[in-house]
Amino acid sequence: MHFNYYFLKALTGNIRTELDGKILTDCFSQNKDELVLIFNNHSEFTIKATFNNEISLLSFPKDFKRAKRNSVDLFSELKNKAVQQIIQYKNERSFSILFTKKYLLLFKLHGRRANIILFKNGSFQSMFKNNLINDKNIIPDKLSKYIDQSEKAILDSEFDLSGIFPTFDKNIKNYLYSNGFDRSTEDKFTLLQSLLYQLNRGIFYIRQDSKNYPLLSLLDNTDDNELYQTNSPIEACNRLASLYFHTYLLMREKELILKNIDKEIAKGENYILKSDEKLNSITESTKYDELANILMANLHLKQQHKNSIELFDFYRNQNIKIKLKPNLTLQANAEIFYRKSKNQQVEIDKIKQNILEKENRMMELNSLKEKLLDIQNLKTLRKESLPFAGKSAKEEKPLAKPYIHFQIDGFTVLVGKSAKSNDELLRHYTSKDDLWLHARNVSGSHVIIKCDNATNIAPTTLEKVAQIAAWYSKGKNDTLCPVIHTRRKYVNKPKGAAPGKVTLQREEVIMVNPCQNPQ
Repeated sequence: MHFNYYFLKALTGNIRTELDGKILTDCFSQNKDELVLIFNNHSEFTIKATFNNEISLLSFPKDFKRAKRNSVDLFSELKNKAVQQIIQYKNERSFSILFTKKYLLLFKLHGRRANIILFKNGSFQSMFKNNLINDKNIIPDKLSKYIDQSEKAILDSEFDLSGIFPTFDKNIKNYLYSNGFDRSTEDKFTLLQSLLYQLNRGIFYIRQDSKNYPLLSLLDNTDDNELYQTNSPIEACNRLASLYFHTYLLMREKELILKNIDKEIAKGENYILKSDEKLNSITESTKYDELANILMANLHLKQQHKNSIELFDFYRNQNIKIKLKPNLTLQANAEIFYRKSKNQQVEIDKIKQNILEKENRMMELNSLKEKLLDIQNLKTLRKESLPFAGKSAKEEKPLAKPYIHFQIDGFTVLVGKSAKSNDELLRHYTSKDDLWLHARNVSGSHVIIKCDNATNIAPTTLEKVAQIAAWYSKGKNDTLCPVIHTRRKYVNKPKGAAPGKVTLQREEVIMVNPCQNPQ
């Protein structure tokens, strides 16, 4: 209930004080679920909105630093506009910031359908969550709901909570009913007054439910685990956001990752068990080379075109029955067994190799588990467990690499497999001083030379890699293809851009003949 109307009334009161006389100096997004607004005038105040499919949060970080890349400006019309007024709409989970030039930024805080929408002179301009198309039709001046909530109106409505108090969410109603509201007749109004006192007194509780999900409440009597209490709504928002990102998400993602690792370990252990059983079955049975040797020791016997023959097994000092091809001599049958023996040994070696590789993999996974258990930072967790992060319960295989790997003159070269793979390659497998290449003015693979800033790449090496970049593009059939190259740090991925699309701060061009395997 953290964006309940009663909490928002307290929060907007604090925001009104903080934004008094301030100007919006920056407004940007660093991922699809996050919007940051920075206000300044002698002192800085930041509003960070996080709206995802699970939760909607407002937080107010101090000294927020904008990333040098992968961020995009939004609501640019508001830049350097002064704040004139903070508007809290009556009985509505929304508030607005009114700027000069009649710009109004509406914060619609409706749970998973939360949005931030820009208006000018009451007309829609743009919004943060563009998929919520109905938000274009909002009329800010009509958001407030003026309702008579006097004692007489309440009694006349026969305590119709939905009509008189539409701002009461299910948590508030459950609180009333758990305290006998549906059973009492004489004490209903007293109970209601007591509830309204709690909702308006300005004490906020940070709690966790049974699944460790973070909650913000205005009620002092719940079954949830209380972690923190404050009379500052801004501090409550910051505590809630911190608990969600640094505790709840960390724990939830860690549990999912560890579950997937345990699943792979169990599969590996089962594979080793079955491989050991198969290996024992082969080694404990009579080997093909032994059968061949027994037949070769009895070539003096006359072949009678039988399907089998019983001979003395001098390896085990007992008779053995050997199956034969009746149309072949004993020597020819022995030769077949020798060939099978050779294939059987290859199979045995392969099984042993697979067991060893799987055992090494199990050691790696167990080592990774121990490492992940000690991690207390979400960003570090995602980085260390990249192949497992974000996997659903149905997924069982680690993610495939998004690139093709080459070695050119001692340099590691990575070539993106597709437009989406290009984005993943750029995001997860590059560093700022790597060299980035791409065929000019045509679609194609992003190509990366792994290196550092001090590394001097020879012109011949650059030409070879450029030939690969040209080959893995729409220009592969051209006699000459221009290829651009620059350091990775000058390559930016704009927010909302199509897969594989980037912008460059600087570039150089080289003309090459497309070639898949340059020498």
